[in-house]
Amino acid sequence: MTRILNDRACGDILAYNDFPVSGSGFSEDAQKRPDCVERSSQTPTVSDSLTRIGRRCVRRKPAYADTWAVGDISGMEVIESYDLPDGKVVVVRTEDGEIEYNVMPDEYSYHGDIGDSVSAAIDHVRDIYRKKGGSMDRQTVMSLAGAFLRKRFEKAEEDVSGVLVSDICETVYRHTLGLGIFDVLLRDSRIEDIFIDAPCENNRIHITLNQVSGLNAHVRCRTNLVAEPKEIRNMINVLKRESGLLYCETNPILETDMDGGSARATVVGYPLSPNGDSVAIRKHSRMPWTTTRLIANGSIDPYTAGLLSFLVENRSTFLICGARGSGKSSLLSAMLFEFPVSQRILTIEDTKKFAI
Repeated sequence: MTRILNDRACGDILAYNDFPVSGSGFSEDAQKRPDCVERSSQTPTVSDSLTRIGRRCVRRKPAYADTWAVGDISGMEVIESYDLPDGKVVVVRTEDGEIEYNVMPDEYSYHGDIGDSVSAAIDHVRDIYRKKGGSMDRQTVMSLAGAFLRKRFEKAEEDVSGVLVSDICETVYRHTLGLGIFDVLLRDSRIEDIFIDAPCENNRIHITLNQVSGLNAHVRCRTNLVAEPKEIRNMINVLKRESGLLYCETNPILETDMDGGSARATVVGYPLSPNGDSVAIRKHSRMPWTTTRLIANGSIDPYTAGLLSFLVENRSTFLICGARGSGKSSLLSAMLFEFPVSQRILTIEDTKKFAI
């Protein structure tokens, strides 16, 4: 596991109050005022400030990964935590009042022997592909990695207690043919959007998270992840390979489905994005939206739902519009269920979203 201190890892998490000014900076008259004296008494010491900055500047990742996990959540207010198939999530409120989504993939906590085995398995799969060529799929990677790991563990007698070989094979797949850290994020059913701003190495990944602490509201929050350019290029190559679409300087916009059609990715590159590739991923809802579900979610009230149903039944003409993420597709999907079964529905979609 790699752990370094680097001021570039801090990104947007440092604020002016991380560099406090001592009370000696006040004038003599100001120091006599009660509010100034109280404020100066609450000023953290230089040692505390340096400790806080150093804790926030910690970055860590395995040698075979291309995304850094930055910062430290110790001392922050924990809103909630839950487990993912490939890691653990802790949602916290930071010292600057922002909500932060902290995810720790399983491979980021593997001890030395397991981490070395994962790295060796990744190199083994890549060597086989270079020598034999041909096509690689998930089943092939899992089979090659599984056979290599079992043979390695039997020979070296490494301690793999608590870690299944199948879990390690999943990690190998993520960092060979998969999407790396984005495979972990896409498996979180509560994430609706993923945003990567350019340049990616200077900006954290941001997401839209729903039902934070049991609330129906959607929260746009930052994560503890900073992706390297190699991670973004790998994802773009996967999207190009699966879609067969062109993406270059003369055609710097790539829009395609990903993750088996469960999400839609939009990539904007140079020259439209001068600082590098920017990516926006919108996940589709696994359950179709209905007016009943919108009422239960608190998005609309029963009277509004009844009015919309009345308009649909009487073949009224209406327009649904709004900003990105405002719920246009969700509302239209719910209204489609209000059409009588005898009527035929015709949709023109760039990406299939509606369960008709």
